[in-house]
Amino acid sequence: MRTNWRLVSTALAGVVVGAAGISTLSAQVTPTKALPAYLIGEIEVTDPEGYKKYQDGVSAVLAASGGRFLVRGGKTVTLDGAPPKRIAVIAFDSLEKAQAYRNSTVYKELVPIRDKSSKFRLFAVEGVMQ
Repeated sequence: MRTNWRLVSTALAGVVVGAAGISTLSAQVTPTKALPAYLIGEIEVTDPEGYKKYQDGVSAVLAASGGRFLVRGGKTVTLDGAPPKRIAVIAFDSLEKAQAYRNSTVYKELVPIRDKSSKFRLFAVEGVMQ
């Protein structure tokens, strides 16, 4: 009878250790941080003076929204396809924050200025975990 008790207690200890190991592994697989997100704009400026007003307004809104420019104009080298006129890439901590920036009342007030002074395409894309 004594041998059976040892066998049962050893098996029970193995189950407890195994359950703790699975719990630890599950916690490591689940990401706890949101994926970064990026707004990508293709811009053709048609009225530089008007577009400058849009840029100035965006800078203030962006700072308050937690976004930051990674690319804002600058030299573009076309490798394939038609060259864009101007590119902007803005980084956010999450797709939700990027959408909140784009859907904010202050940004929406800038859209008519942007649309009068440029041809504009804007995309939101979720990044990858670093």
